[in-house]
Amino acid sequence: MTVSDAQRHDAILDAAREVFRDVGFNGATLVRIAVTAGVTYAELVDEFPDKDALLHEVLRLRDAEDDERMDLDAITDADAALEAVVDMVRRNIESKGMVELFTVLAGESVSESNPGHAFFAQRYAERRERIARTYRRGAEAGVLRPDWDPDLSAVVLLALLDGLQIQWLLSGGEIDMVNIMRRHLNRQIVRPEAPDDSDVNA
Repeated sequence: MTVSDAQRHDAILDAAREVFRDVGFNGATLVRIAVTAGVTYAELVDEFPDKDALLHEVLRLRDAEDDERMDLDAITDADAALEAVVDMVRRNIESKGMVELFTVLAGESVSESNPGHAFFAQRYAERRERIARTYRRGAEAGVLRPDWDPDLSAVVLLALLDGLQIQWLLSGGEIDMVNIMRRHLNRQIVRPEAPDDSDVNA
């Protein structure tokens, strides 16, 4: 059966994600990824000339999948937005290898000479804007506290997400990322005050 270019492309990305997750970036080789994908080395490098390019596409695809599951622009309910973020944290817990890989690469990317510098700089800029837009919309709708500055809140949320992952990894999974994230976001939601029973006529 003839394999289409799209099928080959997807097979390479699926294999790369598996290999990167299992052995990390340094332990992964293009040859191993090609074998796992069921393609030749020549076919792989024709799609992705080096390991950096392949890794960045894997990370971009992972972000795109998260964005599709957690479409904050389409969510108008504050509690639904909270649960979408919490669900993303849960999925990360189930993909420890990818979390390790992302954490290492993000740290290395702070150097302007690092191949991933531009990728991560753009990634964080886009996510800050996307999250800030959600905060603005929530504040305007009266479901998020107006005293939480949208731009600052976006920076803090991303810092919390990444910082929790580092501590979670170093603690051997003892840090409860889901509960901490839920508590942080829950503080930002405006909820109707419970009626005062003393005002109710007997």
